Amino acid sequence: MSKRHLIIKNVGPIKEVQIVLNKVNVFIGPQSSGKSTIAKIISYCLWIEKTVCLFRPYLDIQTEFRQKMEEYHHLHGYFKNESLIRYDSEFVTISYEKGYGKVTKKEPLSNQSPYDYLTYKRPKIVYAPAERLLAAIRNWTSLKLPNDNLNSFLSEWGEMRGLFTEKRHLSVTPLRVEYHYDENSLKDYVATEEGNVELTDASSGIQSFTPLYLLHKVYNDYREELSKKSSFEDNVTLNKVYSMIHYHTTTRYPIENPPSDTFRYENQKFCVVEPGMKEKAIVILDNYTKIQYVQSIIEEPELNLFPSAQQEMVYELLTDTANSDNTLTLTTHSPYILFAINNCMMGGMVGQHIPTEERDLFPSHHAWISPSLVSIYEIHDGQLKSIQDEDGIIEDNYLNQAYKENSSEYLSLLNYYEDEE
Repeated sequence: MSKRHLIIKNVGPIKEVQIVLNKVNVFIGPQSSGKSTIAKIISYCLWIEKTVCLFRPYLDIQTEFRQKMEEYHHLHGYFKNESLIRYDSEFVTISYEKGYGKVTKKEPLSNQSPYDYLTYKRPKIVYAPAERLLAAIRNWTSLKLPNDNLNSFLSEWGEMRGLFTEKRHLSVTPLRVEYHYDENSLKDYVATEEGNVELTDASSGIQSFTPLYLLHKVYNDYREELSKKSSFEDNVTLNKVYSMIHYHTTTRYPIENPPSDTFRYENQKFCVVEPGMKEKAIVILDNYTKIQYVQSIIEEPELNLFPSAQQEMVYELLTDTANSDNTLTLTTHSPYILFAINNCMMGGMVGQHIPTEERDLFPSHHAWISPSLVSIYEIHDGQLKSIQDEDGIIEDNYLNQAYKENSSEYLSLLNYYEDEE
């Protein structure tokens, strides 16, 4: 996995952070400490990177970088004259400094073949804001919402829920419910132990988690079923990439032993490529025109969930992340989220020593992940501090301290307790 470097200075409550984004990134801290600010900036930089690599290689964000981020992620008032953001990956460099934004797409080396430098893989970026409970409100589609992260989340939920109808339910495994969308009444239903109920009448945990879970499963398990959109931007991407791998020849086709490979991509575009490069060319075209992996950024995944459901949710998220190119960024207040991640990292460390027949005894076993792929930080006065020991396992942190303080108060009160006979 290629490394992505991020620097943020003087944005909202963030004074200065410098991080190398990992496969899994977790941020904890008190309210208004800057967790969501970091998550939003990560999401925004990933979106710019995707836009530049796929659609607009010369994207001009000089005067719009701040404006678009403020509007989309509700960061009005967060930027100061001395605010700075820098994001660097193998594909782009993005910067915001002194009120101006800039993005530069990294050019290939002069001696590189397009088959070597066209390595970008098209991601699906999913930002799940903490306000996602709105997805369960009846007739939310009639609300006039700004063009922001919540609107994008709701729009995707509204589009993708149609994959799960009366004929095919979605098992929301951590909550033990079945979800489906009624195309006639345009209503969402969940089947619980008490029977079928509208999503709007279900518990708050079911309401907040079901839309998030549905989008996660769609882009991980039902990706092939998504109808291919033939948008202008998709066609631009296809034509741009094909022009880079197109093999120029004056020989007419077909002939015996042609000096090039030819094929029709997606039964649509006739392609001529270098001899012996047909299969590699198809992979490149797929990588640029089809979703290859998911970059998930989730605010407070624990919203309204019982601890055991939080644990199962983490196991599912990490299962789909550990065994793919997916990346995952979480903000959380929950010790149960950290406990579950710790189980997965410990399993990643010792799993090879556990007999195969015993692995099913551990609920986390499908989600075991190397601690080297996970970065967990807590925010202190606008700066980040890693809370992992040298092996990557979580050590003392805010949430442990809160638990100790609470227990200490209880023990002190016990000194005044007297049993009554």
